[in-house]
Amino acid sequence: MQNLDAGSYSGAILIKRETPNFIVSTSVQTESHLEIGLHSHKNAHLCFIFSGQDIERREDRFDYTREPGSLHFYRADEPHKTTHLPRKIKSVNIEFKNNGQDYLLSEERIQSLEREPYLYISIFLSLLEELEYYDNLMDESIEANCLELIYARELFASKKTPDWISPLRDIVNEKWNQTLSLSVVAYELNIHPVTLSREFKLYFGCNFSEYLRRIRIMNSLKLLANSSLSLTQVSYLVGFYDQSHFIRNFRKYVGCLPKAFRNYSKC
Repeated sequence: MQNLDAGSYSGAILIKRETPNFIVSTSVQTESHLEIGLHSHKNAHLCFIFSGQDIERREDRFDYTREPGSLHFYRADEPHKTTHLPRKIKSVNIEFKNNGQDYLLSEERIQSLEREPYLYISIFLSLLEELEYYDNLMDESIEANCLELIYARELFASKKTPDWISPLRDIVNEKWNQTLSLSVVAYELNIHPVTLSREFKLYFGCNFSEYLRRIRIMNSLKLLANSSLSLTQVSYLVGFYDQSHFIRNFRKYVGCLPKAFRNYSKC
C-alpha cells in the first residue's frame, strides 16, 4: 500500500498552493488513476467534490458514495481506495500540515463538517477562485477561508445536542423536495412548534426555511454538475417554483450563479 506524500493524491493535480498551515489543491481522478489501488496520505485532509461520482471503500470495509456537494475527511495514514468510478471526479482538497493537531479536529467537529456540507459551499467556491488568481494576498485569503471552515460551527458544536436533532435531519433529508413546514415537522417529532422554532437556530445556525433551501441547493449541485438539464428543469426538480427564485437562492448560498458553478465543475 502506498502512503502518498504531502500534497499528493491519486488523481492529477490541476492547481496547488501551499500556505504556512495548509496545502490546498484541485484534482481530477479518472479511470487511469485507479491503478494506485489501496493507499493512504501522510497528512489528514478534507475533500469537497465538485463534479463526478465514485464509490470508495475505507478500512472499515464500508462503501461510500462521493458525489457533487459531498465533503469527506481522511485521517493521516487512513487506507482507502476507489472501487467504482462511473464519472471522473473533480475536487478541492484541504490538507492539514501537522495533521490538523493545532485545530482540535475532534470526531464531533469532523462529523459536523461531513454531515452538513451545504453550510460550507461558498467557502469552497472562494478557495477555488483564490487558487486560480495568484497575488500577494492569496496565502492570507486561503488561510482565512480554511480557518472559517474549521470554526464555522464552533458556537453550535459547544451546545448539548437535543434528542430531536437526528430525527429532524432524517425527516428533512427524506422530504427535502416536498412542501414541508415547521409545524408538520414539529408534529412528527412531538415537539411544540414554538419550541422548535425558538431552538432551531441555536443548533443549525439558521431558521428552518433557510435550512431547507440550503439542502435543496445542495441537491441541485449534483444535477448541475452531472447532467445537461436546463436551469428551469433543475429548479423544478429541487423544489423551487421558478428559475429566478432558484438562481437567487443559489447565488445567496453558493456565492455564484448556477452557470458559473457548472463551469467550475467541468474537468
